[in-house]
Amino acid sequence: MEEVGPLGAVESQALPLDQVARVAGARVVGTASAKHHDAVRALGAVPVDYRAPGPEDRLRAHAPRGYDAVFDHVGGEGIVTSWRLLAARGTLVSYGTASTRDVQGSSRAPVLKLLARLTLWNTLPNGKGAHFYNIWAGRRRPGAFRARLHADLSQVFALLADGELTAQVAARVPLTEVGEAVRLAESGSVVGKVVLVPQAHATAEVLPTVPSLAFHTHRGGGCAGSTQSRTPRASRARLSARIA
Repeated sequence: MEEVGPLGAVESQALPLDQVARVAGARVVGTASAKHHDAVRALGAVPVDYRAPGPEDRLRAHAPRGYDAVFDHVGGEGIVTSWRLLAARGTLVSYGTASTRDVQGSSRAPVLKLLARLTLWNTLPNGKGAHFYNIWAGRRRPGAFRARLHADLSQVFALLADGELTAQVAARVPLTEVGEAVRLAESGSVVGKVVLVPQAHATAEVLPTVPSLAFHTHRGGGCAGSTQSRTPRASRARLSARIA
């Protein structure tokens, strides 16, 4: 069984990613603050507190031979840790650089540094791969871009329709209270998306915390706490083929 571990397991960007990994039959290990650990465990994942000392050692303890895949939206210097956690033929997927969003100076500099690192790592003869995922990549070729987007999103919506994926909505807030919605979204206290409701008569509603998981995959199965997917075998096969 593969094990996957996205950094920031309960961040809204990682929630669909977590669920897709579960559907594909992966065991999920993810970083999250301690206050979210019970919710992460309730979904069958293994949480690791990124704020406690030695997070890299504790992540490695769950995957002594390295992770098959690491999904990282944090970026910054932490991307080096994600690379070190990979198995011999593992894959690192970076899809953001959240840790540098408040850095003074050029907003492009951290992104360019990240892309340079990924490019360099791909030249190393160690069998590992490093990639940056951007959903808007290739839009200058509209035909191919739309075809790829249609194929990918069709699978996502099919999983939603089948109930195999669940949209994580943290709160619904009236459009007239947009300031409160922004404050709530930036507070770090909710899991999932904060949705603005256009009806003027709508009332604010904060939903129960049900976080998703995060990925770090390592080779080697049979670990305690392994997450078994409950989705049909055919669905797991389709997703596994797509992820590969």
